[in-house]
Amino acid sequence: MDVIQAITRTENRKTLYHFTRASNLNAIAALDKLLPSGIIRPEFSGERRTEQIQIEHEGLAMTLNAHLRIPDKMMDVSVSQQQFRVFLDSHVFFWPTLRDCRKMLDMYSRREPEESFAVLAFDAQSLLRANAGSIIFDEIRFRQLSKIPGPLRL
Repeated sequence: MDVIQAITRTENRKTLYHFTRASNLNAIAALDKLLPSGIIRPEFSGERRTEQIQIEHEGLAMTLNAHLRIPDKMMDVSVSQQQFRVFLDSHVFFWPTLRDCRKMLDMYSRREPEESFAVLAFDAQSLLRANAGSIIFDEIRFRQLSKIPGPLRL
């Protein structure tokens, strides 16, 4: 059994979830892919976004989320806030369970009650196989950079 089969064989690991703003859905559909903010706007990579930013990429309107404030005490002492933001900005994150993803949805919904959000669900095995060359199963690395639990990243 290969690693992808091993990961996706249990019922609660058959789907991966991605959280986004509903306003980004048209751009995602038109591009037919998810892009990290560091690809969309590399000049912003590592800088803390204190507010969401409305941008255009390849003629499509998108919104980049603000970075959540993470206290220094939550960070590994060997990693700066800027290094952590570069890490975040260079990846697309998927949550392994709907419950985990829903936590993000609930947090953003409380912070921005006027905004609409979406949770995209992907067949885990198909997504992992289609992107096998660029996947990093990264909860461990994410936890090394910060002390908070993390998602899977591509």
